[in-house]
Amino acid sequence: MKKHPARQRALSALLSRARVNRVACAAAAVLLASGSAGGADLSQRIVAILSGSATPDATPDATPDATPDAAIVERLGKLPPDALPILFGLLVTGHFPPAPEAEEGAPRRLTEVQVAATLAGLRALGRGAVREYVAGRLEGDPDIATRVAALHVLGAVGGAGELELAVSAATPKGGRSAPFPRVVEAFVEAAEAILRRDARALRSVDFAIRGTRRALRHHLVRAVGATRSARGIEPLSDLLGEDPRLDVVLLTQIARLGSSARPPIDIAILRNVREYLWSDDAQLVREAAHVAGVLDDFEAMERLVELVRDPRTPIRASAHWALCRMTGLALRADARLWRSWYAAESSWYRDQAPGLVENLRHEVAGEVVKALSELSRHRLHRHRLAVEIEAVLRHERAHVRRLGCVALRQLGSHVAVPALIERLLDPDESVILEAGNALRALTGRELPPSFDAWRDSAGPTPD
Repeated sequence: MKKHPARQRALSALLSRARVNRVACAAAAVLLASGSAGGADLSQRIVAILSGSATPDATPDATPDATPDAAIVERLGKLPPDALPILFGLLVTGHFPPAPEAEEGAPRRLTEVQVAATLAGLRALGRGAVREYVAGRLEGDPDIATRVAALHVLGAVGGAGELELAVSAATPKGGRSAPFPRVVEAFVEAAEAILRRDARALRSVDFAIRGTRRALRHHLVRAVGATRSARGIEPLSDLLGEDPRLDVVLLTQIARLGSSARPPIDIAILRNVREYLWSDDAQLVREAAHVAGVLDDFEAMERLVELVRDPRTPIRASAHWALCRMTGLALRADARLWRSWYAAESSWYRDQAPGLVENLRHEVAGEVVKALSELSRHRLHRHRLAVEIEAVLRHERAHVRRLGCVALRQLGSHVAVPALIERLLDPDESVILEAGNALRALTGRELPPSFDAWRDSAGPTPD
């Protein structure tokens, strides 16, 4: 290989200082990655481009969350494939290699924005090429810095096909059972990013969790919860009961995801969770009660009423919270009060609700209004009632449609959100006003009563 005196001087200087400066030695690897005089020129070109992304207020902490300048990203996107090992090397060391003429001083540390720009440059080189290179760097037992860099890259570019590689990057080798904390943190961030980016990864994440070593499983479950996507509920619920040590974190993360779910929830999911309300493990019972409240599992209500009298305070508190959330009532934690309420509501739902639902389709508007008034005062199985009331929003009389919006607001069911959004196109202004009021009450979003505004917001569910 042709000698490159300037490059050789810089490399010699770095290695001579390695005994006292490990960062300088690591930065030398970036120059070595270039492999030739032309590669050294490419390395310095990359440094020059990234140096333009430095800002006076940039922090030295290298995290992949900042947004680099578009012009910088565009220039990095035009780099040849040979730039891949150089860009990856920068992420491993976290420092720039010195200029060829430099003889003294430690290499400069990459700023937060420069790290983000480096990741953007790797993304521009294509997922396939990046995956192949990262897979090669993860062979054997790579050091912590290489693992963390690989996870940051996979989080920036990866999809469903890269989740397994991210698991491999975080899996300890060489007889070590527990992963390194820095690696775990990077793994959770990378897995979350992949799961957010690719719905296929989220739908099949239960298979990835099953194939992950036990030391990492609960971290991957946490990553699913961090997505806040209701799509993650089903795969997590499918894992319940397979590994008893994972059940608590599974229930915790299902509850976390439940806030994004639009009822009604699949009955199989509710059944999987409900079984834990009879567990001998107090923590599992508490978490299952919490999930039942979040997912509005009215079939679990009778058991929740029983748990309000449980001698264990955490279980009583969780069951009481679930009951209050599901019903919108503020009854105190007294099992007799809740039992009396539940018995009365169950009797009403069995004996009177069917006739009232039938009257929603009555040809006399007055009968429809009476049915709306009565149905909107009951909270048991309110999502089912909301589905029935939605039909009233298409009634020929404007005042009936308006009262239908009012009834849905009082029921407090998110099931009605799409139908209420449609009413924002109603020809009657009073109906539009009440539909907007109901949407704001149900979602907590302060948007004007405009169809376009609410359609773009996609209701209360991010999915």
